[in-house]
Amino acid sequence: MTDDAHLPTCIKLHDFESPKMPSKRAFEIYLSKASMLFKTDSEADEDAISSDQLYKTPESELDRIAPPPAASPFMQVLDDSLSDWLSNATPNRTLKVIVLPPCDESGTIKSWAEANALECLVPPTHHDILTGKATVPDIQSGFPLVIPRLEAWMIRSYHGLNLMRALLDAITNSKRKVVVGCNIFAWEFLKKAVNAAAYLPDPLTFQALDHDQLRDWFYTLHHDAETQPVRLRYQHSAEAVFKEDKTAEDTNYFKILAATSLGIPWVAWHLWRSNLLTQHENEEEEKDKQEQVDIAQEQRVVFEDESEGQETLWVAALQELSLPKTENDSSLFVLQAILIHNEISSEHLAKVLPDSRPLTAVPLLKRADIITEHNGVLRCKPQAYPAIRAGLAASGFPLGVL
Repeated sequence: MTDDAHLPTCIKLHDFESPKMPSKRAFEIYLSKASMLFKTDSEADEDAISSDQLYKTPESELDRIAPPPAASPFMQVLDDSLSDWLSNATPNRTLKVIVLPPCDESGTIKSWAEANALECLVPPTHHDILTGKATVPDIQSGFPLVIPRLEAWMIRSYHGLNLMRALLDAITNSKRKVVVGCNIFAWEFLKKAVNAAAYLPDPLTFQALDHDQLRDWFYTLHHDAETQPVRLRYQHSAEAVFKEDKTAEDTNYFKILAATSLGIPWVAWHLWRSNLLTQHENEEEEKDKQEQVDIAQEQRVVFEDESEGQETLWVAALQELSLPKTENDSSLFVLQAILIHNEISSEHLAKVLPDSRPLTAVPLLKRADIITEHNGVLRCKPQAYPAIRAGLAASGFPLGVL
């Protein structure tokens, strides 16, 4: 980001304001979606490029334009919010709880702790939790301690909840400073299952990023990370995404991105990357273009257009994912269970569901790009979280504010 004014704000969880837009702004976004998706050929700009000429940009190229981590805006805010507290020898409270949205693949709190050389409490395996072998280590004294994911110490079972109660007891009785991280779905579950809110102080979280903050973040990633010149243009208009005069930029895309991503950095980051497309090369055009470049170089001609010779990536209109239809909405039970645990194996998933019927939804969810499986572990994809949340909300599942 360009300066501190564009960083998210650290706030109390109960003060979080949903990124839902006022009616006027929502109407503006509706119109901008209509203009981007339903513009007729006669209305289309001359430089617009059709989708059949574009393909998904390789990951290695995306890492150059929008490099990880996907939660970099939060890292500095954690430093700003907790550094004074960590350095205070006699703070009023020895506990801090940070509740974040789910699908944080970067492990924001763990990455922050490691960057500050803070000890992280290593969680037990799900197998040890399920079999009752997991125990809570002695954490009563020592240097500041970080528990990056409270949900990693729990699996929704008898032994899992007993372990969580023991951990909460140890945390509240510790003389150390302890930072506890937890995702919102796990936090809502633990409040009801083990009365977690009685053990821990009011959680902190981050306010949603607005369209201007997202624009400045992605501009900074694009500007700072480039090793070769790359220009970004909107597919529907061929207009440059970032301009020297920021006030002349089209802000509709980032307004839509902020609303669609719910203002969550890692959701917005994945959606942004997935919409950066590359044009299929036309061999004849590339040959003519290269000949022009060679001639210009021989004659030591400086291009008047500084973008000449640059690679172009095209920013496509946002396409929102939708959940596959399953009998009795069984996929929602699967998705809620994955979100509560952050990640879980198929074997252990079967143990936390009411019965085995929802498991039939797992292949459908993988094919629909809603969840992913790596080394036998299931996770929800960040870019699918808005669709997952909407589906859970429509069926009355408890969500929390994030």
